[in-house]
Amino acid sequence: MFENVRRVVTVIDDNGVSRFESDGAPPVSRRLQNAGANIDEVWRFDAIPGDITAPGDPEEFSFLSPANGLLVRRVEVPPDATRFRDEAGASRIPEPHEGMHQTATIDILQILEGELWCLLDSGEETCLRAGDVIVQRGTVHAWRNRSDQVTRYLAIMVTAPLPHPIEHHANP
Repeated sequence: MFENVRRVVTVIDDNGVSRFESDGAPPVSRRLQNAGANIDEVWRFDAIPGDITAPGDPEEFSFLSPANGLLVRRVEVPPDATRFRDEAGASRIPEPHEGMHQTATIDILQILEGELWCLLDSGEETCLRAGDVIVQRGTVHAWRNRSDQVTRYLAIMVTAPLPHPIEHHANP
């Protein structure tokens, strides 16, 4: 999805020598139509501690991390003006709680380019800019890109049980 994503993976071969196993774009990418985001899977751990010899490429896309593992991904969020459209295709302002969701994960995101607004169901919001890191701990939230530039971020999603699941906010 990203034109500039290069993923280099190393491996220890059968002789115990470190080698480059692959070099190129991540093999699993997805465009989430309802969220308007592009996601490239960087690596997946099915369990912690990780298995150095296990393949890290999922066979198919999953929005959530594995039950006992984690996902590392890069995400691209276009400006809201292109994400939110009315029936005629014209840009529109999103509803205040549109896109609110909750996941049974602890997410660590670092903004790489652009800016991204994090909205919480309390009505609080904050703007994250390149270099900023946010730790989401199962909170009900939505993302907004109020700029005219694409925002890119790196996310690590670790599965974690929710102490207070919010049933009226569905996962995207």
